[in-house]
Amino acid sequence: MALLQRLRSRRIQREQTADLRMIGSVMLGCLGFASVGAMLSLIIIETIAGCGEVEYNYFSHTWRTLPCVFVPYTPVMGTW
Repeated sequence: MALLQRLRSRRIQREQTADLRMIGSVMLGCLGFASVGAMLSLIIIETIAGCGEVEYNYFSHTWRTLPCVFVPYTPVMGTW
């Protein structure tokens, strides 16, 4: 009788361990997808803002680079 209870409790413990591993892998996958999504949204926002793109002013013969939203970048100006 005691042997059956021990075997039953081990089986239940194995099932719980498998469930916890599954939950952990799902949470890790969600964290990975969220990280990739955040990085892609950052890249898209910086691309739309024109981060570092050169803007020419043909009337005064000057150029400047556009500022970035999140990336620490100092715009540069010059003449041509």
